[in-house]
Amino acid sequence: MNKKLLSPSRFVPIFFILVGLIFITFSGINGFKISRQFTQHPRLLHRQTDVTSIQSWMTLGYISRTYGVPEPEIERRFKIEPKKYHHSSISQIAKILKKSDADFLQEIQTFIANFQSQHTEPAKVP
Repeated sequence: MNKKLLSPSRFVPIFFILVGLIFITFSGINGFKISRQFTQHPRLLHRQTDVTSIQSWMTLGYISRTYGVPEPEIERRFKIEPKKYHHSSISQIAKILKKSDADFLQEIQTFIANFQSQHTEPAKVP
């Protein structure tokens, strides 16, 4: 039998290739799981939301979908032009309205909590 064919030096590259494939597979599966966590926001139940979790990076559209409050209601309450600031964060809108981030965030949180307490049926949000 040929000793070159069974020498340990032939198995080293194969070993590293197999370890690399296992690593890539493991990383891919974990990456997929993590990406699904970030892209799948569970729908919060009506009247069971914690408005203190609203943060200044959130947009009106995101708040509307997550908390079940129609975006036109938010725009009407804060005198914001309809759909103009759909992709703007609370922080950006606060600057436009010349309010501090903390004050405007508190106003949004209060409005959402009041809206939810006054509406027994979940609002239809597109």
